[in-house]
Amino acid sequence: MVGAYNNISQPIMIIQMLATYIYAPFIIVFAEYNSNKDRKKFMGLLNKILLLFVGIAIVGLIASKLILGKILIIMFTEKIKEYLYLMIPLVGCAISTGVLWFFNMIFTVIRKTKLLVGLNVAAWVFIRIIVPVLVHKIGPNGASYGLILTLSLQIVIMYIIVLKHVKYEDN
Repeated sequence: MVGAYNNISQPIMIIQMLATYIYAPFIIVFAEYNSNKDRKKFMGLLNKILLLFVGIAIVGLIASKLILGKILIIMFTEKIKEYLYLMIPLVGCAISTGVLWFFNMIFTVIRKTKLLVGLNVAAWVFIRIIVPVLVHKIGPNGASYGLILTLSLQIVIMYIIVLKHVKYEDN
């Protein structure tokens, strides 16, 4: 099982790594908007990048459903077929992780690193609690669903914090 899980997750990590290519070029732009206390531009760019992530998520999930299984069978033979049910939730994990990395960068830009560490520790504690329960109830995909749930909650909380942060006093 572990070997199959690893074989399925490897090509999916490409999606996760692509996230850095989306937001990394904007680090300086976000820093400039934050320094200038330009809420409209900061939030406008943040929301555009989030919409881009949504679009990539949709395309990534559809492409994975349509072709990734076939590619995995070519790469790892027919034996991998019985584990392809792990694939789509892993794509969700990769997408969620990419979005979280984006918010980690945003928190660094807005100088909320202590809060970032606290949120990451809280997420780690939550996932340590929720994943065993989900794996017990629904099987191996429980780990993926637990990660997606945890990261989604963390992303929502981080978005709310960013909204509060960019309400600059002089705007």
